[in-house]
Amino acid sequence: MATVEHAARIESIDAMLQALDSATVKTWFDIGLLLDTLRDNRRIFEAGSASVADYSALAQSKVGSLGGPSSLAPGALALDSVLTPWGGRAQFCQQRMERGSADYNALIGSVWAQTRQLTEALARAIADQQIECLVVRGLWSRPDHLPAALAVVLLCEHLQLPVIAEHEAPWWRDPKAVSANAHLGEVFSVVETCFPWDAPLAAHVAETADDVLRLCETLGISPAHVLQGGDLASALQPVAEVATGAAYGTATHDAVVAALEAHRNATSDDADFHAVAAADNRQYLPGLSPLEYIIKLNSLIDPSAFRIEEKELRGRVFRFANARAAEAGFDAATRRRLLHAVNFIFDYHVGEDELVVDHSLSYRHRHTRHYPWRKLTETELCGWVGLLAEQFAGDAAPAAVPAQDSVPFNLAEAAAWALGASAGLGIDNTGRLLSALSHDAGFAWLPNSESRDTFAREAALLEQFAEGHGQIMLLLKPGWGSGAITQATAEAVLASYPKIAARTRILETHGVSHGTHLQQLGARAAAGLAGLRDADGSVIAFGHANTLSLDLLRLPSLRLGVCRDPLDAAYMGLEQGQAYCLWVPAELRPSLAYPTPIQTPAEFAAALASADFRAAALAEGEDALLKRLAEDANRYGTPVAQLLTADDAGADSPVESNLLTGVHSNGAPWSGGYARISAADGWAFSTVFANSKTDTVLDLIKQFVAGGGGEPALAWNGGYILNAELVGKLGLPEDYIGSPLGLLIDQGRVRSLPLFNKPALGFTAAGGIVLKEANLKDGLSVGVAGGDTIEFGPGDRNVLHADKPSFYDLLADTESIDLRGRTAYRFAADQIISVHNNEAELAMLPVGLTVVVPSDSELAGWAAGATVEYTLPAWDGVQDAIEAGPMLVRDSMESIEMEAGGWKRQASIRTQAARLDYTHMRGPKIAVGLTADEDLIVVAINGRIRESVGATHGELAKILLDMGAVRGMGFDPGGSVTLVVGGKQLNISPYNRDYIDSPLTAPPQPRFVGNAILAVKQ
Repeated sequence: MATVEHAARIESIDAMLQALDSATVKTWFDIGLLLDTLRDNRRIFEAGSASVADYSALAQSKVGSLGGPSSLAPGALALDSVLTPWGGRAQFCQQRMERGSADYNALIGSVWAQTRQLTEALARAIADQQIECLVVRGLWSRPDHLPAALAVVLLCEHLQLPVIAEHEAPWWRDPKAVSANAHLGEVFSVVETCFPWDAPLAAHVAETADDVLRLCETLGISPAHVLQGGDLASALQPVAEVATGAAYGTATHDAVVAALEAHRNATSDDADFHAVAAADNRQYLPGLSPLEYIIKLNSLIDPSAFRIEEKELRGRVFRFANARAAEAGFDAATRRRLLHAVNFIFDYHVGEDELVVDHSLSYRHRHTRHYPWRKLTETELCGWVGLLAEQFAGDAAPAAVPAQDSVPFNLAEAAAWALGASAGLGIDNTGRLLSALSHDAGFAWLPNSESRDTFAREAALLEQFAEGHGQIMLLLKPGWGSGAITQATAEAVLASYPKIAARTRILETHGVSHGTHLQQLGARAAAGLAGLRDADGSVIAFGHANTLSLDLLRLPSLRLGVCRDPLDAAYMGLEQGQAYCLWVPAELRPSLAYPTPIQTPAEFAAALASADFRAAALAEGEDALLKRLAEDANRYGTPVAQLLTADDAGADSPVESNLLTGVHSNGAPWSGGYARISAADGWAFSTVFANSKTDTVLDLIKQFVAGGGGEPALAWNGGYILNAELVGKLGLPEDYIGSPLGLLIDQGRVRSLPLFNKPALGFTAAGGIVLKEANLKDGLSVGVAGGDTIEFGPGDRNVLHADKPSFYDLLADTESIDLRGRTAYRFAADQIISVHNNEAELAMLPVGLTVVVPSDSELAGWAAGATVEYTLPAWDGVQDAIEAGPMLVRDSMESIEMEAGGWKRQASIRTQAARLDYTHMRGPKIAVGLTADEDLIVVAINGRIRESVGATHGELAKILLDMGAVRGMGFDPGGSVTLVVGGKQLNISPYNRDYIDSPLTAPPQPRFVGNAILAVKQ
């Protein structure tokens, strides 16, 4: 039996240790990024280094055990002697930490130090004893020994070492008992990522069927790599197929690529598609959302929770693949082959993406690789998997579907029965369903592609309740792998239902996706639907995948489905297990702004059943009302309930405002709103600041009004601050939370200094508007009330004088300052935050000013916590100002000046929550533009929601230019974006403060900011 050569293993160990020593691991975020990098850099196209051909014959002398004796390999060589007790266990598991606390910052250092030491000790022992497989007991199940779990991950990935994990009493049975720090996403995501690790060279042996289900369907481990009980040979079987190249070889690659190509060939954004979908100004989504974009609220807000969302997605897709394998009657080997191919899909990448979307998977993984699966929706991805299953099935065909008897007499009960739902209808539009079934124009029947077993129930329901005489168009897909129902199956079932059989015409689509993909209809099916639209017909669709795939359809639809899992229920606004019969008029989209919805399908249905709808329909006619709703949906996207109750109260407003919607050049959607005011009308501008470091813009307005400042007609969020997430990421004390990151002037007083060369918007006492770069190149004065003041000239900036004071901003080309014989004062906003004396090396922080004086200088009043006063010669006469940026428009041309503004400097990048220095990244954005007539325009672009990917700086500049701006700059983007007109927020915040309690979805709430700009009409 061939073995791994000792010299080769030593070489691999040395390379691993060198990589670990060069890694920067100072925070919990760094650990998460390290784990992401390990996964992203797997050599998925290659066989593992293990060269044994048959792992069932692996000698027990070549197996090592860690974490206790192994029941799988009782004779394995025990390596527990290298384990040392983990001193941080009690702190990690039992002591609640807060971001930025001393314990929080210190614990990760000890974790990484012990991980590094333990990794080397284990690696040397493995090499010395020629171990080719490691069996770990409990180490990937319980976070009792985090360094040991991390060490095994590193060994598995760097050394291509097969690992068999025995899971006993795993953490997922009682997550709350695992750690007192589950509230810290960046910490707990390490637990969720490592426990267990999902390496292709790892297999998992669970104790119970529930544990197997959790490993596969929640933690995203391939079912091919998970078994309940068994022996070492069984556990090693999938690992052997990976290690020897059988799992991810050329055949798997070719099958995956062929299925993807079939999907692409079937999909067309052509005239046939646009004849049936109102997609000229909105993006058609054949499913919830492209998988590139995070769809869970807590993942959207918590920069670490996306890892478990990715695992859950994989789990759902593996569940679908397993169901297809069972349906086809695959034997164990063919099932494993399919599951290996599905696993391969998630690692298959080719080329690079030109654009990145903030808080997307690419952004979170810190690369721009093009992963085809991320560009699809989940329904499309399941279609890809179905095509693979069909390849592996060969000539096999699904079993026959038996006819159904005894349909409930009540239509609502019959609808739930046809769906196989145990609960009743959470949305009951069966009155509209009965009208569609009775209309002589006929209807299109879209069967449930989630379950073949419901097809006969659908036919039985239609047989009993379809009373019209028009044609029934049954749309079927060409293959059973993606469609579940073949033409032969349908004809066999319809033979038992003569009334509808006589009316039914079967049309085959090009569909290869889960659900009815409107871009995969093909010419015949599209023409059939277009003709049905012209005849005032409708669509009756079964299954949740169809519900997700029919938005923007140009004819009315009745969508029947079941909320099978929490994600379905969160999207619909219903409870898990509830069924629904939802009426959607032509061209409408029931869900708006998921995962922070301003309208759920349940709310949509309630609005269409409301007294307001009935009154409007009576007043203007239902057809005219529905046409008005469709026109608004195509231009603005107003929630139906809001549109039905809209009045003309804002007609006399001094602020011109409206919503915006559209698609980018690559077809990605965007939406938002704008406001415009004329400087000639007389406006007073004020900068306002949160009393407790952060607050919402709406609350800042209330405080301003309560203080006698007048009623602002327009307000928007201001500049950048250090939020808790960034403070934790930077490892700074909590005192820095809420610190501004740029110039702030409030009623003539400088509250915070500019530190780079970024643009600021200012206002003079006479109402003039200033838009220019803010910096310290001309010097400044710094003083303490009742104490000493220092005057700095341009020559005192970013230099170290021997005998007089100097100051450092963040354009200084130094990482530290020599403080021997000197004293340094660090500032945040208008306070001295710390004092340092005679240190050999004071590290430069990415925030705040640093003043350095000779140690013998005696500065009255200069002490930690003291409030200071600044004077900036370049901003004399400016009453209020906020620095933000970047610059977007100069002299009526796009001018995004990243280098000159300091955005590309490391100190700036470290304080950017969403990499503002990226010019190719879309996200929520807000900007101000000035026209030649000094009109002021504020544009807010939504992002991180289903209907809007946001905008790049360039796309935002184009919008400003289109509105007539000659100068323009951005303000704090991302979740902070807030545009308020007349006391109402115009944009959609992708945020809700209760995201931990409502991790899937919750209505939008304004995010906390540090400051805002308010405009009051004089």
